Amino acid sequence: MESFARKNDSTVSPCLFVGTSLGMVLLISLNLPSSDEQRFTEPVMVLPSGTLLSLKGAVLTFSCMDRTGSLMQPPYEVWRDPNNADENEKTWKRKLVMNYSSATQETGDHQYAIICSEKQAKVFSLPSQTCLYVHNITEASFILQAEVVVMCNSACLACFCANGHIMIMSLPSLRPMLDDMLGDLFTPIETPEAQNRGFLKGLFGGIGEATAGKASRSLAQHIPGPGSIEGMKGAAGGVMGELTRARIALDERGQRLGELEEKTAGMMTSAEAFSKHAHELMLKYKDKKWYQF
Repeated sequence: MESFARKNDSTVSPCLFVGTSLGMVLLISLNLPSSDEQRFTEPVMVLPSGTLLSLKGAVLTFSCMDRTGSLMQPPYEVWRDPNNADENEKTWKRKLVMNYSSATQETGDHQYAIICSEKQAKVFSLPSQTCLYVHNITEASFILQAEVVVMCNSACLACFCANGHIMIMSLPSLRPMLDDMLGDLFTPIETPEAQNRGFLKGLFGGIGEATAGKASRSLAQHIPGPGSIEGMKGAAGGVMGELTRARIALDERGQRLGELEEKTAGMMTSAEAFSKHAHELMLKYKDKKWYQF
């Protein structure tokens, strides 16, 4: 991008904008030869300009605008390989090398640099590097994608947040123009306020309680309509069904425990018989010598 790399620059020069995940933007100055023939003899100089712009969050995108508010596109030209006869080959592009004169231009700011990070967007004036506008887009979430687009013949900054919000801001003033949420199953509505109690209701509503006192809740209880009775019957039926299933489960468990007890008793009987036979065999061969077998 042809821009002002330093504060005191009066002419634009090829620059490289480098954004980091820590929210820092570095401007690197590029010194390119003016013609293709000089590219074979003169090297390309890459020097740090010392310009450092800071934002909150990782840098996502940046763009430049001229003093009239129009987007500045990087220059390019179409290039084809002359040695390749295939006409359907993919078109390659390369940056143009602009040869700017050393004449001093009109003093003042000539460009706007729009930089957007995961949390906020800033507009800097170049070459003075003054922050003209700043907008904190989100605090609780973060931006997934940001891009400078043209809508209705005007440049805008479009951002898509991780919480589903799509925000569009005007450039270079960063004035919010659209804030819409996607992915919700309902429209959030504020809770309505309770209606004010009428004067007559407040006046006559407490006369009975003031003279006779509040009635005891144990004397009477209001049971609304047959619908509630049906609901209670259904709930009672559900409870009875659960109790029946629990009783059946207990019976099955008792049967399994009985079978287990019978198997355990049989194993104990077999163990006692084996022990008895082993003891008898030991007594039988206790007093015999080895040559008597």
